[in-house]
Amino acid sequence: MKKGILLGLWLSLVPVVLSGAYQWPVQRVVLKQTFGQDDQGVFLPGLTLSGPPQEVRPVEGGELIYYFGEDQPYLLPSGLGNFAVLRHERNLLSLYAHLESPPPDRPDPYFSPAEVLGVLGSSELGLQIIDMEFNQTVNPLKILPPLADRIPPEVGEVFIRAGEEWRPLVAEQGLPWGDYELAAEIWDQSPDYPDHQPMAPYQVRVFINGRESFSQTFEGLEAEGGRLFLGSRRSRRRFEELYTSGGDFFLGRLQLSRGLTVLEIIAEDFQGNRSFKSLSLFGLSGEGTP
Repeated sequence: MKKGILLGLWLSLVPVVLSGAYQWPVQRVVLKQTFGQDDQGVFLPGLTLSGPPQEVRPVEGGELIYYFGEDQPYLLPSGLGNFAVLRHERNLLSLYAHLESPPPDRPDPYFSPAEVLGVLGSSELGLQIIDMEFNQTVNPLKILPPLADRIPPEVGEVFIRAGEEWRPLVAEQGLPWGDYELAAEIWDQSPDYPDHQPMAPYQVRVFINGRESFSQTFEGLEAEGGRLFLGSRRSRRRFEELYTSGGDFFLGRLQLSRGLTVLEIIAEDFQGNRSFKSLSLFGLSGEGTP
């Protein structure tokens, strides 16, 4: 799915509470990519759905305000393939990318939730949600019905560095006192694509000796100064502030002092499944003893 912001929207992130009866645009939901994940060096601004060929319907009844067809003359490629944009109540937009067939050509632009907007064919369906009232791109999982998912995100290897090189961090490890950067392998795996690129979770939190030192949610995207930020009002980060070059997560800094330090990492998905990893570290005076 093409990265970027729909139609050059200038986004400003505000907490969003959306209500109403929304539905998934396809009957057989196969979630392949999630909002905010590392998608070749940029934040993914929506969801990528796969699965068998099937009809695509609006997430809610709305007015078709724009359709782009790759076969239309004199139009520059969008990177979204054939895509449609609907406007709903509460000033909400929904975008459906890579449609195999266009919406029906008819005088009435309104599509009810039961009407077919297009077809998901051999490609994938990209879904984006834009809240125009609050001027933000919203994680579609915030408004769509929850999926049946009991697989928690994974917290894999944890890394630490004081210079240029990342080193694996293990439990009960002794390290010289000082200021370190933290990173970790964190992912949510699609049950339908066990060998596919890992997806992003909903929230990552880090605690040092019981006090929260890092928090990142995958709620919405904003733009400021020509750059995209992911998160919420509480915490927001640019892509290079959240992801390492290897696709791991930056988890802030660790000020290691003498004695015992307990590092805890929690990853949670939208269904509330949670993973937890704890490491005990010992601050050493130089290369000596605690």
